[in-house]
Amino acid sequence: MPAVKLSRWQLTALLVAAVLPTALLVVPASTAQNAGNNFWASLTIAWLTVVVIGYLFTAPGCLRWIWQLLGRENRGGGGPGPVVVNLGLVLYFILSSGILLREFVDLMGTIYLRQTPVWLVAAALLVVVDYGLRVGLGPLARINSLAVLSIMVTIVLVAAVNLRALDQEFLQPQYSRWPGLLLGALVPLGWLSETLLFALLLGQHLADAGQLRSAALLALLLDYLALLLVNIASLGLFGAEVCARMIYPAFNLIRETRLESLSFFERTDALFMGVWVLGMAFKLAVFMYCGKVCLLRACGLTDYRFCLLPCAVLVLGLALYGWENISALLQFSSLTVPPYLLFYNVVFLLAVYLLSRLSEKKPEG
Repeated sequence: MPAVKLSRWQLTALLVAAVLPTALLVVPASTAQNAGNNFWASLTIAWLTVVVIGYLFTAPGCLRWIWQLLGRENRGGGGPGPVVVNLGLVLYFILSSGILLREFVDLMGTIYLRQTPVWLVAAALLVVVDYGLRVGLGPLARINSLAVLSIMVTIVLVAAVNLRALDQEFLQPQYSRWPGLLLGALVPLGWLSETLLFALLLGQHLADAGQLRSAALLALLLDYLALLLVNIASLGLFGAEVCARMIYPAFNLIRETRLESLSFFERTDALFMGVWVLGMAFKLAVFMYCGKVCLLRACGLTDYRFCLLPCAVLVLGLALYGWENISALLQFSSLTVPPYLLFYNVVFLLAVYLLSRLSEKKPEG
């Protein structure tokens, strides 16, 4: 597999793309349900927690040991440790890709493509992602940089357009909801923690390894600001009680957004939907790329293109037959995804670091 060198901004954009498109769907409803008007405090707790953990994990000494067990040099014969770790990550990325794909097709089928077969929508996205992966990480990262800028501009635009319509009463702190702050922080903590794992995997492609920490912290800041703006706009427009009952408050917010300068469009939300679809394509591409790299490291191979089609078929089957409908997927996500994300992105990485230190060969004598 040819070496790819990423700039700091390209890595930051990839980290944002790996988190934000789905976090925008899930986090507003979760924080509204658990923290109410105090959503901003839950988001801040989650962000600061991940920043502290990310700062520690990206320390040069910690990075050296984690990269050792992740098999940074992509060589076989490094013992069972890298094989077991990378196979565990392959399982994580395959399952996560299936969840992402199912979320995408359920949302598109519910709102826009009601007469289109689910398998066709899923296959179309996988074809686009497969093409991007075959082109390579370098071109993918350059295009993704523009896509992430578009997503951030769209979020700021939506928040600004709805600013006058926000009800200040919906945004006032509720002292009766303070006990729910920590519970409300779990879901955004799980999503933001994804930045840690992807920073350690994709950061190995940085042209300057010393920029990894700043790239990861910048990505966390952008994710936090985007989630904060969407939460302010959603809860300020609908209220916490209504948002808590919505499946995806962010899309209800977008459907209520009207741009006066584009009033000739009957469905201006379709413009914003196009940006989200682009973000989902890059998010799925990042997950599947990391899964392929971990698979190759476990097997000691160098080229991932031969396994793209089998993995795509596996992800497609999991997405189509893993859950009966969107209700089953949402129930599964609400019960298992937060601990699942925190396990792989925090506990698993900590275990990798400890195993790396324990497996260090002490000098003789």
